[in-house]
Amino acid sequence: MVTQTTRVSLTVVTLSFFTLVAQAQPQPFVFEKVIDNSGNFQSFGLPDLNDAGQVGFLGYIADVPGLYILTPGQSPQLVVDTTGDLQSLDLFTKINNAGTLVGFGTTNTGYQRIFTGIADGSTTVIAQTNATFTSLAPGPSISDDGTVAFRGATAAEGNGIYTRNWPDPVVVVEDETGSFEAFFAPFINHQGDMSYFARYNDGPGAVFNHRADGTRVQIIDNTGNYSGILPYSPPNSHGSVALRGVRADGTGDVILSGDGDSLNVLVDDGSYFQSLVSDLAINDNGLVVFNPRLASSGAMGLYFNDGQQVRRIVGPGDPLFGSIVRDVYFTHALNASNHVAFLYVLENDEIGIATTQIQPEAPALLSAYSVKTHGAAGDLAIHLPLDGGGSEPRTGGPTRIVVTFDQDVYGSGGPILDDVSLSAGIVDDVTIDGNEVTVDLSGVPDATVLTVTFPGIVNDVGLPSEDELCIRVLAGDVNGDGLVSVTDMVAVRNMLNQPVTARNCHIDVNADGSVSVTDMVAVRNNLGASVGNCP
Repeated sequence: MVTQTTRVSLTVVTLSFFTLVAQAQPQPFVFEKVIDNSGNFQSFGLPDLNDAGQVGFLGYIADVPGLYILTPGQSPQLVVDTTGDLQSLDLFTKINNAGTLVGFGTTNTGYQRIFTGIADGSTTVIAQTNATFTSLAPGPSISDDGTVAFRGATAAEGNGIYTRNWPDPVVVVEDETGSFEAFFAPFINHQGDMSYFARYNDGPGAVFNHRADGTRVQIIDNTGNYSGILPYSPPNSHGSVALRGVRADGTGDVILSGDGDSLNVLVDDGSYFQSLVSDLAINDNGLVVFNPRLASSGAMGLYFNDGQQVRRIVGPGDPLFGSIVRDVYFTHALNASNHVAFLYVLENDEIGIATTQIQPEAPALLSAYSVKTHGAAGDLAIHLPLDGGGSEPRTGGPTRIVVTFDQDVYGSGGPILDDVSLSAGIVDDVTIDGNEVTVDLSGVPDATVLTVTFPGIVNDVGLPSEDELCIRVLAGDVNGDGLVSVTDMVAVRNMLNQPVTARNCHIDVNADGSVSVTDMVAVRNNLGASVGNCP
């Protein structure tokens, strides 16, 4: 049973609405056909995928269903089929990183069975209804150490969530003798953490992350903004679970991710998606893949959210393998390197399993500011357009630059000062906070076109930023035209004795906190100076 329970009150709900892009056409993905029905196989169940690229799937040969493992570069290897003591197999299977499948079937004698198997054809019974259990549910899952999580019922404990790592005994995680009266299938991740839905006795239902150490964290319940919270994904190693939420006010469905402390709305586009009732997955990179039904056709497509926006992978009407996609089906087949496996149906009646890799995008600059301290007026920033049209007119050149990226970024692991490169001057310090990078610098000469690059600023999968920031540095060029002239002196004169604010801090040329004759002198002393344009 659970040794510790944490019911977290969600005090932070981040409504991160991302617009859908590339609705009509997919992103430029490279699809690899794993197998199709042009050979021995007639049809397939939904595939799963491990980090080594092995695909586990149910396939039919001569109307005989079997579970198979396909290792890249090899032929499919049969694990088990219905020519033995099994009369049926479930459409779903899961494969762990050790290459072990877990499946659900019914024996010739009518018993329900959960079992594991490997490519040499050997299988192990995990649970069966002629022994401890009165019923078992389809959809077991397996961790890398071979622990199988499943839902079942016993005469003594009623319905519950169970685990077993053969040959150890069955472990009762939750059952009806405790706080809950109903359960949905558990999903276990590679590390042994589980997610599952449970309904409190005469109370709400909730999705939990049950950690391998026995602690339990409530991700969300159905008493707040969302009256429905199914389906849900296995947790990633950071404790985040992706799930579908049904708004209590009746305004539609969303896809959420949460870790017990906060919830993020990842997908919210009722006009484009008819339904979000589909399996979904989240990996350690925070990538969420889902399989919605489209409002335009009622067919199924495959999409992902990369933390920035929703993008299409493949869907109805897209070209694929010489034909046109009719439907795409997906379960939890997303691995650590952002590869996904899915079942496709084409207009030419080809059915098959394919994989593709979702390539994350490098961090892109969203905004940039040059910040200086203006005496008692404090730190004030000049906006630097990313097209190179901005300039720093204050004496001494830029001394602090603050940039934001379109995603959280990190240092590459080397010396932090090497994360940022300048075409002139010295990097004194670099600070990273989420998607914001602050660069302290010095020694940038006047009348310089300064280029700032970010070779050591990377995203969570190690892709470096390829963007660069160009800043024209010219003391006294308060109108930003690249030339210090009488026009700049007039601009300062017109603001004499005005309070220095974020709107006019570029006029305070010497950054002392006041617009005075001293600033006019600074402009006059640089009359005629000019600076080139950014490339």
